[in-house]
Amino acid sequence: MSQRITLVEHQTRAQQALTDNAQDVADVLTRAESRQSVAALSAASYRAQAAATVASTRLDALMTGPASAPGRAMTVEALDALIGSLYDLWRNETPVFRAMIDRRLEDLGRQRMIALVPGVVGVLAALLVSFLTIRLIYERAALTIAEKTAAENAEVAMHDPLTGLLNRRAFVGVMQRALAGPHDGAVCLLDIDNFKHVNDTYGHLSGDDVLINVSRIIEASVRSTDAVARLGGDEFAIFLHSPIDLHGVERVLASIAAEAAAPILSRGQTIRSTISAGASMIGLTTDGVEDALAAADLALYAAKSSARGSFIVQTAAAGA
Repeated sequence: MSQRITLVEHQTRAQQALTDNAQDVADVLTRAESRQSVAALSAASYRAQAAATVASTRLDALMTGPASAPGRAMTVEALDALIGSLYDLWRNETPVFRAMIDRRLEDLGRQRMIALVPGVVGVLAALLVSFLTIRLIYERAALTIAEKTAAENAEVAMHDPLTGLLNRRAFVGVMQRALAGPHDGAVCLLDIDNFKHVNDTYGHLSGDDVLINVSRIIEASVRSTDAVARLGGDEFAIFLHSPIDLHGVERVLASIAAEAAAPILSRGQTIRSTISAGASMIGLTTDGVEDALAAADLALYAAKSSARGSFIVQTAAAGA
C-alpha cells in the first residue's frame, strides 16, 4: 500500500516539475518577445522621428521659399500654388506629419482670405460707384421729368384750354408786373356780340370754332410783346405795352373788328359775328390794374350800347 502511494507521489512530483519548467520557458519567451518589441518600437520611433525631421525640413523649405519670404505679401495665385503643393505633400505623409501640414494649411487659408480683401474691396467699391452713378442718373432723370411736369402744369394753369391764350389770372399778373413802375400802355376788353345766339343756333362746337377764330385774329393783330387773354366765356383782353398811343390802339381794334366780321365756315355752316371793344389808356398816374380794367369795361359797355361791332378808346383820366 505504501509502495503504491510512493509511486503516485513520484508521478505527481514529476508532472509538477514539467509544469514548472514549461512556465519558466514561457516566461523566458515572453521576456524575450518583450525585449524584441521594445527594440522594434525604439527602431520604429527613431525612423518616424527621422522621417518627421526630413518632412519638416521639406515643409519649411516649401513655406519659406522666395514667394513666401517674410515681409513679402503673397498674391492669391502664389498662395493657391503653395496650398496645392501642401495637399500633394499631405497625401504622401504619415498622420503625425499630416497634422503639421494641416496647421500650415490653416495659416495659408487665413493669408489667402487677407489677400482677397483688397480685390473684394475693389469690387465692392466699383459696385458702389456704379450704384451711385445709376442713382444719380435716375434722380436727374426723375428731377427733369418732375420739372418738366411742373412746368407743363404751370403752363396749363396759366392758359385757357380751348384757345391757348392766357387766362384771367395770368393776364392780371402781366399787368401787375408792367404797372409796378412808371409805364404807358393800354388795356382793351373785347366781347363777341350775340354769342349766345351763335351757340343756340349753330351749337356749342361751332361756338368754340368762333372763339378759336377770334383768338387767332387778336393774336395776329398785336405785337409779340403784348399780352392776349381769354377772361372767360366770349370775353377777351389785350394788354398793349408801351410805346403805344391812342391812334395805335385804335388801329389795333379796328383791324380786329374788321377781321372778326368776316364770315367763317364751321361744320358745314357759315357763321357771321361781330366784336365790340373798349380800351383804357394807362398814364403815369394810374392807380393800378383794377382801375385800368374798370375803365376799359366802361368803354366796352359804351361801345356795345352805341352799335354792335364798334369800339371806344378812353383815357384813364376820362374814366376817373
